[in-house]
Amino acid sequence: MQLPLKLNKNQSFADFFIPQNSSNKFVLDSLQNIEQSTTQIFYLFGDKLSGKSLLCSSLCQQFTNEGKTALLFSAYDNRLQLKQLDAIDLICLENIEAYDKNKIKQQQLFDLINRIITKKTAKIVISCHKKPNQFVDILPDLKSRLNWGLQLHLKNIKPNQMNDFIRFKLDRLGIRVQDEVLTYINNYFSRDIKNILELIKKISQKTINDKRTLTVPFLKSFRD
Repeated sequence: MQLPLKLNKNQSFADFFIPQNSSNKFVLDSLQNIEQSTTQIFYLFGDKLSGKSLLCSSLCQQFTNEGKTALLFSAYDNRLQLKQLDAIDLICLENIEAYDKNKIKQQQLFDLINRIITKKTAKIVISCHKKPNQFVDILPDLKSRLNWGLQLHLKNIKPNQMNDFIRFKLDRLGIRVQDEVLTYINNYFSRDIKNILELIKKISQKTINDKRTLTVPFLKSFRD
């Protein structure tokens, strides 16, 4: 099946960083074992760049690897009609904040969820950066359905976990990180998650293109 959002086949659940003693482990376990769960509706929420898209993409990849049908798309994409999705094993619908105040789309989503419940074997993961109760204008029936599903809250990475996050992400890319490199990043680069992810992407691209190892002098070139 052609997916509206292209899956990254090089990405998997193994790329999701879990800080020590984090409740995000429950989120990961719930999605990895979704096929064994009797729950059909999963509501995944957390701040932007908290990892929702990575988890949804990895879950769809898991289903397709098993020969099952999976669909990943954004609520901002109007190419698909929700009423056409009955025969799919897994639906991952991202960014449903786009449906806030849109009663037509809300009704379509409510109807889709009811059809999935009737089918019993299908699963739907709905992701958003806020809870159902935080929507400005939402149909009461839809809010009830969203709250009825399993609530999965992705927590943000804390400042004292950022070094472990950077090391983990670069290690997944095959790039070793020395302590002095982390110290330099802490001192000279923004530790905002968006900027850190952009930095990791630049490091990955430049180490491959220039065939260089990650060192402090190498990082200094990013600031020149």
